[in-house]
Amino acid sequence: MPYFSGGRCISCDSPNHWDSAGLICISCPTNTYYNNTVDKCLGCPVDAPIWNGTNCIGCPVGTHFDIPTMHCLSCPSGFIFDVSILKCVCPSTTPYIQNGTCVACEYPRTWDPNTNRCISTSCS
Repeated sequence: MPYFSGGRCISCDSPNHWDSAGLICISCPTNTYYNNTVDKCLGCPVDAPIWNGTNCIGCPVGTHFDIPTMHCLSCPSGFIFDVSILKCVCPSTTPYIQNGTCVACEYPRTWDPNTNRCISTSCS
């Protein structure tokens, strides 16, 4: 889209856009795209966080988008991704981490989410 500046028309090469404050062509930050309708860079939605130069896309099934590395990653074996805290965690069936592996408490002990440890459930 051409812009009129200083008495001439200027056209920015894609994916750049015209910055009227700096009077230069600039690009949007990583994983954002320029929206002509609102005239600003927008982030991709959570379910499709990666800008591939044309569209916002999601991570492959079984992976999640890791913000620090800006890549799609898998959780370690035995872990699941918790979207509410954006971390890999142990599932409720094996909530205890032992030597880096999610395991269940040994019977007759059960997992206590309040103390984050296995507790005895026997009366003896």
